[in-house]
Amino acid sequence: MNYLARFEEVSGQLFRFDTRIYLDSLDLNFESVCVGAIVGINPGSASPNALNQLLPLDLKRDQMLPFVGNRFLDGYRRAKKPIPPNAFVRVWNLFYVCNPDLGAALKIASKIPHLPTCPSENDSVSLVWYGWGGNNTELNPYKVR
Repeated sequence: MNYLARFEEVSGQLFRFDTRIYLDSLDLNFESVCVGAIVGINPGSASPNALNQLLPLDLKRDQMLPFVGNRFLDGYRRAKKPIPPNAFVRVWNLFYVCNPDLGAALKIASKIPHLPTCPSENDSVSLVWYGWGGNNTELNPYKVR
């Protein structure tokens, strides 16, 4: 699997947008196809190689992206369907502040008046997996969006 994202600095904080989990090899000479999306809470410990460019991710200890990719691969295997060339899963978040500490990320997010979202949230996808967990008074306001 390949993992790509675009990092930006917003209000002095690091944000991660346009995160993609490519399910097989990635060939930049061909168009990519989004096969679904997952909505997580916030970007964790992955870090940028550069800002404002769609580039490979340094996952560090982040296990969520491989877990999600493997669930989609399992789905294709069980359905006995081939993985489309350049197929990827989008990763959307309740908020896009990069921080592996959820409490710290929530504090940062709460102080930014117009919290940016990923432009790809306006794209149509055939499947959305909500992976943010159950009822949580701190996270529920972000789920309304």
